[in-house]
Amino acid sequence: YLDSYDVIIRASPFSLKADSTLRWAEKPASALARLIAESGIAAGFSTTEPADYEILVTVERFEPTLEGIVVLCARWHVVDARNRKTILVRGGDTFYRSVASGPDGRIAAMESAGRDLAREVIQSLPSLKVGKHR
Repeated sequence: YLDSYDVIIRASPFSLKADSTLRWAEKPASALARLIAESGIAAGFSTTEPADYEILVTVERFEPTLEGIVVLCARWHVVDARNRKTILVRGGDTFYRSVASGPDGRIAAMESAGRDLAREVIQSLPSLKVGKHR
């Protein structure tokens, strides 16, 4: 459901539904990748090719619930681009954000959770000497 423009809401522990009033301007998977790249650039990493490292992110959950919170659970690992060896594994963290009332509150909370994930991913990379790698 992260490869869709529909905003998906968890309707029950076992079901999801599309919010009829909301659509993403950008698919969530693309938006999260962009946020992580922006956070990396702000922290001094370069995005030039060829890259020294790749950050691979698996998002397990990213949805608002009927109870008024947003859940984002992701894992990531960093791979050396030259030899494809995994050099760092992190994640499993779940970010909860209170949702203000209405559709705009859901979107704002999801954006906030995405920015928290991006910051957490980049902050997990201190041993890679920020500013010296691409």
